[in-house]
Amino acid sequence: MASHLEAAFSADRQFRLSDDAAPEAGSRMIVHEIRPGFVLDRNGVRVTTIEVDHSPVRPVYGYRIDYAGHWVVLSGDTRFSEAVIAAATDADLLVHEIAERETIDVAGDGVVARAVGLTCGADNARALTEVLRGISVPASSRAPG
Repeated sequence: MASHLEAAFSADRQFRLSDDAAPEAGSRMIVHEIRPGFVLDRNGVRVTTIEVDHSPVRPVYGYRIDYAGHWVVLSGDTRFSEAVIAAATDADLLVHEIAERETIDVAGDGVVARAVGLTCGADNARALTEVLRGISVPASSRAPG
């Protein structure tokens, strides 16, 4: 996969090296093969991988990022997951569902409300879902890209 990414970004890399005079070392890809529980611990920041369910794709990982007694969990849009619940309990922030408003409109608020309710309680899930819907940007209003 890394070689394909390097090929996809080769023109951009060459431009940055020649026109922007960017240092070559900053344009190299560094690959770390990951697995559940993999830990990167550097300069007080600890990143732990969490295996999540995004069937039928496997493996798929979320991340718990710890720093100075605080942590954030990034799970992407996953199905019910005890691993996400365990990692996100008492977290400072959980990013669980990432979807366009139109997708949520089709799937129904319950999809997001159930996911949010897992970690912040069912009573708060509906209110938080409404807040999230209120700040989302409809796909139709975004610039193509």
